[in-house]
Amino acid sequence: MKQTKIKLRWQIFAFVLIFAGMVIFIFCFFQIFMLDYFYRQNKINSAGDVVDEAISILKEDANYSVKLNELARNTDCSIYIINTDKTKQQYNQVYSGPTDYYNLICNNIDTINTNTTKDKFYITFRYPIQSQLYQGPLMDKKNIKLSDDADIICCRFITTSNTSDKFLLVVDSYLTPLEPVVETMEEQLLVISLIVLVLSILVALIISEIISKPIKIMTNDANELAKGRRDIVFNGSGYSEIYELNSALNYAVNELNKTDTLQKELLANISHDLKTPLTLISGYAEMMKDIKDEITPENLSVIVDEANRLNVLVNDLLNLSRLQSKTATFNMTNFDLNNLIKSIVDREQAFHQKDGVSINFLCNNELNIYADEHKMEQVIYNFITNAINYSKEDKRIVIEEENIDNFIRVKIIDHGIGIKEEDLNVVWNRYYRVDKTHQRSTKGTGLGLAIVKEILEYHGFKYGVESIYEKGSTFYFDIPIVNNESVNK
Repeated sequence: MKQTKIKLRWQIFAFVLIFAGMVIFIFCFFQIFMLDYFYRQNKINSAGDVVDEAISILKEDANYSVKLNELARNTDCSIYIINTDKTKQQYNQVYSGPTDYYNLICNNIDTINTNTTKDKFYITFRYPIQSQLYQGPLMDKKNIKLSDDADIICCRFITTSNTSDKFLLVVDSYLTPLEPVVETMEEQLLVISLIVLVLSILVALIISEIISKPIKIMTNDANELAKGRRDIVFNGSGYSEIYELNSALNYAVNELNKTDTLQKELLANISHDLKTPLTLISGYAEMMKDIKDEITPENLSVIVDEANRLNVLVNDLLNLSRLQSKTATFNMTNFDLNNLIKSIVDREQAFHQKDGVSINFLCNNELNIYADEHKMEQVIYNFITNAINYSKEDKRIVIEEENIDNFIRVKIIDHGIGIKEEDLNVVWNRYYRVDKTHQRSTKGTGLGLAIVKEILEYHGFKYGVESIYEKGSTFYFDIPIVNNESVNK
């Protein structure tokens, strides 16, 4: 996408000016160029309405002359009732005075009469005297040919109840010359356009400043954040989108601060875990080198144990790196997860029995799943090891399964130190430890839950943790039931 270098305030300024220009153009176009068209359409509608009202008066009131005169005066029209028989035109009636078109219509009444119609129609004239007739419904105005003269003439043939003669009802509506009006409006529109243009510039400047100012402030704060400042607090204001952006950016700052803290802890913890065994290995090796009597099985055992600790840490780091880089290989097979859990529980129970650890697996059924058996073994082992490491006096570990809707939930429950609510979302980060003192007595590398997270996410298994601080935690993962492949039998 092509990047624009125009600032937001100037873009807003330009859009407001363009909008103002469009409004001025549309206003001028309709007021100057379309004024005559709308005026004539209005007179056409008015003439048709007068015809309808005149017919209503003729039908309902025997003393119609007074009302027709009043209607003609009120609507600024002339109303003629012309006998279509030229020999009887002495009975013609004129209301509100004749015009030049009265004689034209009377002289051409036979031509008009040849166009028989029951609806209203319009007559137009051209000079010299020449009749051009249009007949059609009032609402069909698309084909009406208005004359170059100053009148709109609407007609309708009528009959009266007291005679068999046919009459032509004519409404002659005058058109007021619009040239002086248009000239006046042009002058007014010029002044109005200048005023609107000036006001538009002022409004555009104000709006662009109001909208762009908080964004400019937040941009400056973001630049400071990019330079390394982590105490930035975004406080832009003005409209709801800015407040939402504030919240998002402040959340990002908090997450960056947490990440920085975790990175520092990661370096400190790795340095500690690497330095301590290396120091012990180096110290014991030097001692046995200098003092032959110190070459004992106990001292050699210390060196082997510390080397194994280093090996476990390096292997966990390598495993986590492969999982996060998506280069780890998974061998997917069908197997009984509960049988795997039982073997791990028996092994860990025997190993930690002397420490008072009790591990109870409360399920004897089969749970066949399709997954990588070795990776799932890592998941179960790491969950159990984590529960043991953070147990207090009560070292009971419970593993149970729960059937929830369309999945099986496997839960590992401990009664240890628990996790604070604000730490629940970060326990899955690598090298995060609930125990901030990082005591060496706590076994493990701090990478177990991060490895568990990557493995479960690869399999598409949902996972989580529930905990009450100082009372214990429950780690769980969900195995979907698909086509009866993952069920308790």
